[in-house]
Amino acid sequence: RELDPGGGAAAAGAGLVLVGAAASDWGDALALCKSVRAAADVPVAVFGPFPTMFPTHCVQAGFDLALVGEPEETALELVARLAAKSSFRAVPGLAWSDGERVLVNTPRPPRRSLEGLPLPAWELVDRSRYGLPAFLAAGRAALPMELTRGCSHAECLHCAASGPLKARYRRTLPEEAADRVLAIHERFGVDEVAFVDAEFVVGRDWILDFCSALRARKNPVTWSCEARPGQLDAVLLDRMAEAGCQLVLLGMDVLDTPLLRAL
Repeated sequence: RELDPGGGAAAAGAGLVLVGAAASDWGDALALCKSVRAAADVPVAVFGPFPTMFPTHCVQAGFDLALVGEPEETALELVARLAAKSSFRAVPGLAWSDGERVLVNTPRPPRRSLEGLPLPAWELVDRSRYGLPAFLAAGRAALPMELTRGCSHAECLHCAASGPLKARYRRTLPEEAADRVLAIHERFGVDEVAFVDAEFVVGRDWILDFCSALRARKNPVTWSCEARPGQLDAVLLDRMAEAGCQLVLLGMDVLDTPLLRAL
């Protein structure tokens, strides 16, 4: 949200610039796109909830390409197409312009499993500029991490998970999830993790197994997560605290029952 004036110039020599965007930071994403365009002759693509919902608008607004849905496999195929200077027409999950109109290719199916996904290359960025407002305000640098995708409900009309991002709920196995937490501590010296999963506390057995795996590894990392009030109880909170949890962010859609049912 605080754009680096030299951010565009830093893209010089790159083969592709990818910008993430949700509805809340769409304006910042578009400004960064324009900054890159002004400084470098490089294609700029956008991914995330906003372009998944509105891919045509994103391309019309100034991005060269928009990635629809989960971006990893689409981004890899896009890079290969750019290197080969071949057409984008057969790349699933991609919106692009042929010079006359915006074309939205066939959807790319979501990944069936989250196993084996690599950790983000945090060593390439200034990690102090990443974090959640609740932690940044307290002067604590918490690295965001995602262990799940999809939604166990996927029915709320206001959420992208009920639209183009709708997919079955998937999560990393408890043992692998614990290994990922320890890996970012060992590789990057991270002491606090903010799990940004919208549906983190789903399935009591998974949470208990994850906490047990962290305790077995003598986990040195503290962490936070998001949950619905009805998903928690005293025993579960005790196990989470013993495994390093220090903060639970409780989400409530609305306090008006008829409106909640309508959503």
